[in-house]
Amino acid sequence: MIKEYGLNNISIIDYQEKKNLFKIIRDCDLGLITYEINDTFRKNIPSKMFDYMFLEKPVLINLKGEASGIIEKGGFGFCLETNNPVEFFNKINNVSKEPGETKGLGKNGFEYLENNFNKKDLLKKLENAIGIDF
Repeated sequence: MIKEYGLNNISIIDYQEKKNLFKIIRDCDLGLITYEINDTFRKNIPSKMFDYMFLEKPVLINLKGEASGIIEKGGFGFCLETNNPVEFFNKINNVSKEPGETKGLGKNGFEYLENNFNKKDLLKKLENAIGIDF
């Protein structure tokens, strides 16, 4: 379809090791998380969301659930519940036409990551919960 529609701004990249993935994500303007609309996936929190947050990328997800709740609470992206590729494309297109709409969202994601998913803080909470002091 890329050739058929003459899309020269889309790249399909084979599987990459994590170390290479960070270099690729760094060059992106928006992190995408796509799911089939299905209740099974509503409780998922994909690891790539944390990569996007760490690299200060705004995030667009197409499924309401745990991940979209974090995105909305942290103020670092958008949720558009849809299986419709045209709707999803239109949202991406609107975001790309309005760079001010995403300004600061990536920093919000990094700050939310630091404040809510810091390993030291999470370990301390776990220690307190199970009553063990490592």
